[in-house]
Amino acid sequence: MADILLARIGEKIRAIRKSKKLSIEEVAYSINAGINYLSQVERGQRNPTIKMLHNIASALGVTPESFLPSRRRTDVKDSYVDLVINTLSRLKPENRKAVLNILKETVAQIEKL
Repeated sequence: MADILLARIGEKIRAIRKSKKLSIEEVAYSINAGINYLSQVERGQRNPTIKMLHNIASALGVTPESFLPSRRRTDVKDSYVDLVINTLSRLKPENRKAVLNILKETVAQIEKL
């Protein structure tokens, strides 16, 4: 169970990092860690401390909770939902609302197909 959790946390870290178009080198440098260490965390091979998760989250501009699995989402959908959430979180509130309206309209159109 712990191995699965570490793998999911690592996957989320990698997905967020890539969505922000940051290299592993950039993030490792900003958290004062080695590239190999961060790579192992992303692959679920290293168990980061809470402090390190906080540092990674800060470097990525998210909260550490962003890395934890959600009970309402599963499987492949996670990375897409997280990508949308992380993208929206970077926007100003008024722009978030505009993007959400576009998303709702697009989904409504797709559902009609």
